[in-house]
Amino acid sequence: MYAFRLKLSEMIGDFGRPERVSRSLNEIEALIPRVEALLQSRDFEQFWQINHELHFAVNALIGNSAMRDSHDQLYFQASRVWYTFVDRMWDDEVRFLKEELDELCRALRAGDLKAVGFVQRNYISYGLSRVARYISAG
Repeated sequence: MYAFRLKLSEMIGDFGRPERVSRSLNEIEALIPRVEALLQSRDFEQFWQINHELHFAVNALIGNSAMRDSHDQLYFQASRVWYTFVDRMWDDEVRFLKEELDELCRALRAGDLKAVGFVQRNYISYGLSRVARYISAG
């Protein structure tokens, strides 16, 4: 599932909706102060709400309905796994989420949907690496 999710993310730019860039950028920019607030409080519900809103903003950039549906389904399957680890890796997860938002905004400001896909791909991969390190240390 994760290998497919990585490859699917790389293709976001190939099936992108340029007319949706401005709206997704606004939605993602609005998440940044909410993530910054998570550094002060361990609000798990807010953390997941932000992740879901981020997913929807990126998913809306995909113009192909079959790909959008697959991207959506894989996100929710994968997030069930993250639920079990976020509590134990809170500071890293919040920091990486903030960095992902910043990079996505940079890509969207440039109108670079290929970069959006690669940012998503990279942060999924970073997350898998963090989980693997956590499991091997524990």
